Amino acid sequence: MNPPGNCWTSSRSACPSSLQLLQLELAVGRGETERAADLSATLRKSPEDPRLIGPLHACLAEQALNADDLAGAAVEVIDGLAALAGAALAEEEIRLLAAGARLAADLALLPSSARPRDIPNGWEQLAATFTEKTRGIVAEHGEGQPDLAAFGAMVAAEDARRLGRDTRATWRVAAEAWRTAGWPHREAYARFREAAAAIKAGRREQAIRALAACQDLAQELQATPLLTQARDLSQRARLAVRAAKPARSAEPGARFDLTDREVEVLVRLVEGDSNRQIARALFISDRTVAVHVSRILDKLGVRNRTEAATVGARLGLSAGPAETIR
Repeated sequence: MNPPGNCWTSSRSACPSSLQLLQLELAVGRGETERAADLSATLRKSPEDPRLIGPLHACLAEQALNADDLAGAAVEVIDGLAALAGAALAEEEIRLLAAGARLAADLALLPSSARPRDIPNGWEQLAATFTEKTRGIVAEHGEGQPDLAAFGAMVAAEDARRLGRDTRATWRVAAEAWRTAGWPHREAYARFREAAAAIKAGRREQAIRALAACQDLAQELQATPLLTQARDLSQRARLAVRAAKPARSAEPGARFDLTDREVEVLVRLVEGDSNRQIARALFISDRTVAVHVSRILDKLGVRNRTEAATVGARLGLSAGPAETIR
C-alpha cells in the first residue's frame, strides 16, 4: 500500500518543521488562532525552504479566507507563489493555486462597493493564470496522485463559482475527489459549497443532505470555522438541517483498525512527541511505545512517523496545546 500523500512530499524525513506544519494546519482548520499564530511565528524563523514556505503561506491564506480577510489571503498567495518560483514543487504550488482560486471566487461574488481596497497590485493578472497552471500540473504530475487530482477538481469548481456556473455536480466531483485522497476537512468544505449550489438551484432537499454531510465531517474534525459557515448558510436559507452527530473519537481508529491505545499514540505522533515523551504522557514504557508505533505504521501503510502524523492530522487527531507534554 502506498503511503497517503500530503501537502509536502511524503518521502521527506521526520523533522520538527514538517510536524509543526501539520499542527498549524490542524489549528487553522479548528479556528485556533492563537496557536496558529505561535506556530506560524516559529515556522517563519526556519531556514528559507520552498517546501516549507509554500505550505506555510497556503495555511495562512486559508486562515485569512476563513476570517474573511481577503486582502490578507491575497498577500499570502502572492508571497507563497513567489517563494516557489522556479522550485518545481507541484503539490506545494497547486495548494496555493487552490487557495487563490477560492479567493478569486469570493472576490468576484462581492458587490464592487464591498471589495477590499487593499488587494495587492497585480492580483487580477496573477489570478487569471490559476486555472491554466493547475491544469498543467495535473496533466504533468497527476497520474497516480489523488491529492493533485483533488486540488485540480477544487480549482475547477472554484473557477466555476467565480463565473456563477457551479452546480451541485461540480462540487460533488470535488468532494468525491477529496474522499478518495483522504482529506475529510476539504471534503467537508466541498459539501458546504455543494449545499450552497443546491440552494441557488432551488433544490432544498439536496442542500439539506449536503449540509448535513458537511456538518458531520466538520464536527468530527472540530472544524469550528466551517461549522460556523454551515450554520450561517442553514439559517440564511432557512433549512431544517438535523443537528450534526456528536464527535466520535474512536472512529478515526476504526477506519484503520487501530486500538484505543494506538489512537492515543498516534495523537502524540501528530504532536511531534518522541517515544519517551509518549511514554511519560501515557504512563507506559518506551519499549511498549515502540511496539505501538510499529503497529501503527503497518496499519496505516506508511513508512515513518512523519507519514503517520500526516494521516493522523488529516483525521483531525490532536491532543491540543494544553495536553502536549514537552
